[in-house]
Amino acid sequence: MARTRSLVAIFAAATLALTGCSGDGGNGGGGGKLDYEDSPLSKYLMAVFSNGLSPDATPQEQQDFYNERQRKTEELVAECMSKEGFEYVPNVNNGGVVIDSEGDNKWRPDDRDWVEKYGYGAINSPWQEEAPEPEPTEYVDPNQQYIESLPEAEQQAYNEALWGKPMEGGTEDEPQEYNWENSGCWGWAQHEVEGDNPWEQEDNKPIIEAIQTFYESLQSNPDFAKLDAAWSTCMAEAGHDGFKTQPDAQNSIYELTNKYWENAPQGEGEMDPNFGTPKDPEYAKIAETEIPLAMADLECREKTDYRQQQLRIQFDMEEQFIADHQADLDALKARVEQGQK
Repeated sequence: MARTRSLVAIFAAATLALTGCSGDGGNGGGGGKLDYEDSPLSKYLMAVFSNGLSPDATPQEQQDFYNERQRKTEELVAECMSKEGFEYVPNVNNGGVVIDSEGDNKWRPDDRDWVEKYGYGAINSPWQEEAPEPEPTEYVDPNQQYIESLPEAEQQAYNEALWGKPMEGGTEDEPQEYNWENSGCWGWAQHEVEGDNPWEQEDNKPIIEAIQTFYESLQSNPDFAKLDAAWSTCMAEAGHDGFKTQPDAQNSIYELTNKYWENAPQGEGEMDPNFGTPKDPEYAKIAETEIPLAMADLECREKTDYRQQQLRIQFDMEEQFIADHQADLDALKARVEQGQK
């Protein structure tokens, strides 16, 4: 079973919260050089939690890495299940899929031509222009037929051998933490291949919680408030007042689209084929609002050098965090490297 938390995910969530789901940070306003990939803390965490995979690995190299790790894990699961008296065919089609980041090139909210065409991408987006993907092939568990051939009591024993006994004692607010030692053949095999899970080590929890708290508190920096104030003044001068922070402009469009879909016709009968298309005047009105607002937002970001200033503030905070927690971060790195296979 895959690990369920990631500091990279925490970083991504924090960045999205600050930027309003924008990317391409190095291209917006002022011709600055900084990019989201320059994040000092993100680079540090990628080096620590890469599990032996180079942070610069291509999508194909990442996929090959995870495929090989999956293969080794499944072979060990089969070995373990055989010792428990059960048949098990290694399930090599049950691994993760790496999303090719090339798709990010379609999302360019700091590019003038892109914004003139798509606004915030709420009503129209580049993905809508793509041909539909073929239907995925149906997943088949190579062990399903064998499992179904077992008596009910043996099926339960099989699942307990594979996954461990169901965990008890947790609550919704404080679920019981995953422990590989209680997670059957799969937990043992994964630990053999991947090593200790840094999330489960008590020594790591204080610094991990400190990092998470840091990212959650980024928006409270007064320098961000000053930057948003300058952007807000620019927007008011352009005829779009009422927005206190930069994400507010984009969010206002998504609020309109959410309200529109909430009012979708209910009940029996066929839905109006124009609903949810530019042929519906109410839907078209949102699009007519979106692009001028997004263009004004872009121009004000450019005038205030918003993206670059935003990154400078964030990266300065990250560098200070690293300086304040250097000993704990180094200890975290040492423990993670020691626990990796």
